[in-house]
Amino acid sequence: MRFLILVALVTSTQLCQAQENIREYFNEWGGNTSQDSASYFTEWTKLDGRSVRTAYYLTDNKIKFTETFKKNIKEGRCTYYHKNGKLQSEVNYYNNYPTGIVKSYYPDGSLHREELYDSARKANKIGENPLSYKLINFYDSAGNWLTVDGFGLAYEYEISMEGLRKGEGKIFDGKKDSIWVSHFTNGQLYYAERWNKGSLIEGKSFGPDGKAYTYQVVEKMAEPVNGIATFYTYVGRTMKYPTKARFKGIEGTVFTEFVVEKDGSISRIKVIRGIGGGCDEEAVRVIGSSRKWNPGLQRGRPVRSKFNLALIFKLN
Repeated sequence: MRFLILVALVTSTQLCQAQENIREYFNEWGGNTSQDSASYFTEWTKLDGRSVRTAYYLTDNKIKFTETFKKNIKEGRCTYYHKNGKLQSEVNYYNNYPTGIVKSYYPDGSLHREELYDSARKANKIGENPLSYKLINFYDSAGNWLTVDGFGLAYEYEISMEGLRKGEGKIFDGKKDSIWVSHFTNGQLYYAERWNKGSLIEGKSFGPDGKAYTYQVVEKMAEPVNGIATFYTYVGRTMKYPTKARFKGIEGTVFTEFVVEKDGSISRIKVIRGIGGGCDEEAVRVIGSSRKWNPGLQRGRPVRSKFNLALIFKLN
């Protein structure tokens, strides 16, 4: 009997669970972890034909965010909250990207920033972000109006395992411009970048050990060494339709998740939603036996990246 195996790679997206109220635990940086070391947990429910992912702070079960999905794509209104329960932001998503005006607030409820998102552009390849936005207004925590109608100064904060980092620079027509620098709370330089009306010209970042990294792209997704098309070909040629599944006529989609480590190796492969008959195990085997990828880069530095891979088993 002939068969067909299709693959589809989805990056930086949580796939909707088939069962409701399945809990997943995450640390404060969004990485999967155990309940004992988690900062928050998520649950899935159904509402008006859509899947809703709700996160709760583990300390007091207050809502951290609610996100809506349609066919595994983030779409509709999503809300995010500070730990004190006050609104952090409310965002309308279309095809997995924000769209329209987005307002963000400080924990005391005062306005932080207003941004205009245009998600109409399409990505040309895997890992390319089609998102386009302008910073319209920006206020510091003291209420000072620093960016007015797209012109002025602004700050950005990043929280990582290395600590809090604060970047600051000029805004021209809603975009980063001129020189932007960022420091850790101890004063150590994290990055220095030169921008021209929203386009990064060059940047240099520094690791905790002081090692310098140069780059022309702020963020680059991990990718197979010879391209995504080659990876698809590898999966299609390597995958074997399990005898049990073929005999029982089992067809369907196996949703998997895996991590591309800093050295490009693939780890933490798991099946998010399977179909049985040996298909789930076969999907894990093939992904685990693939060669190393080019790791993801954040300001020139290798970082861990999470991916979702959907494998469609279909008998002809």
